[in-house]
Amino acid sequence: MVLAPSNPETHWQLCKKVLPHGKTTYVDKTFAPDLKTARRIFDLARKHKVALQTSSALRYTSVQQRIEELGDQLQHMVAWGGGSSFGEYAIHPVELVVSCMGGKARRLMRRGTKDRSQLLIDFSEGRTAVANVYTNSKTPFAAAISTAGGTEHIPVANDIFRDQTLAILDFFETGVTKVDPNESLMIRRILDVAGQKRVLKGFVKL
Repeated sequence: MVLAPSNPETHWQLCKKVLPHGKTTYVDKTFAPDLKTARRIFDLARKHKVALQTSSALRYTSVQQRIEELGDQLQHMVAWGGGSSFGEYAIHPVELVVSCMGGKARRLMRRGTKDRSQLLIDFSEGRTAVANVYTNSKTPFAAAISTAGGTEHIPVANDIFRDQTLAILDFFETGVTKVDPNESLMIRRILDVAGQKRVLKGFVKL
């Protein structure tokens, strides 16, 4: 396991030391400081034929469980998350959105204030999402999901760290990556674009 959650800029150097040994490897969130580095890590894993996985704990919640029950009916969702800073904690609501909507995000716009950011994300087939990143305030993780039949609010009610740990243990036991790398790369792409000034003026293509 490569664990430097507050310093993702160190993950590349750590992975260069670990991946050549050919061991199944889990890398903690945030996976990499930018999309270019994220791609380099995945490329290195492929070179050494290593099963590699990364995720936020918000990939394993009561929201995803409900989405599995709904199948492909999801049309729109809103996610909420908090934390001490956008740079370290925005990944949580973004991972919640992408893990439910898939990796085919098309464009992004950011609005709001420094501590109250909204990421408006358009996905394929006309589906949409909003990831609310509320820093320096008490904001429970939650989501609202909409289908043709209506909208329901879902608090993240389960023990996310327990469920994430179980998923990681399963990954080590099977050696099978269950998180699509394309989704992990799209999450990093969304975070990259969200940090650019141009995204405050209108939608930017992802």
